[in-house]
Amino acid sequence: MKTETIMWLFPVFFMLHEFEEIIFLPGWLKQNIDEMAGKYPRPLGRLRPHFEAMSSAGFALAVAEEFIILSVLTFISVEYAFHSLFAALLLAYLLHVIIHCIQSLAIRRYVPAVATGILSGFYAVYALHRLNVFSSPDLVFIITITPAILALMTANLLIMHRVMARFEKWKRAGGIRD
Repeated sequence: MKTETIMWLFPVFFMLHEFEEIIFLPGWLKQNIDEMAGKYPRPLGRLRPHFEAMSSAGFALAVAEEFIILSVLTFISVEYAFHSLFAALLLAYLLHVIIHCIQSLAIRRYVPAVATGILSGFYAVYALHRLNVFSSPDLVFIITITPAILALMTANLLIMHRVMARFEKWKRAGGIRD
């Protein structure tokens, strides 16, 4: 399989993972928020109303924005053979998957996104291996840019959670019906 094909599989695996979250996470949060708030009152105290109001539609809105960004960055990485940028994106995504696994271990139950996270994590490790074997990624660049990508991902996540909250208010005000 060509390296470019492997790179283009990233948005596919990303969306497979996100579909599991879109379909199951909002309902799962509503069912498990009490237990999680009991175990972790500090972080969940402020976030609880947001999680309780979250719908699959609101979550899908955030995922759509993330998918567009990831697709553009994948295009740039493939079109310009910018394999080091792509490797940094994969590393940031792997951290995202690891966080899901830690969340599941912390609450001692399955969290929607772990199964597809692990599956897509195997893809990411394989893609990193292929990039390392068949191209010459710049390790210094990867080490330098990965923290910046993680910071941007975190900022984007916080912004999209605000957008989701506004979307949910708009929906409740009669914007659209489920």
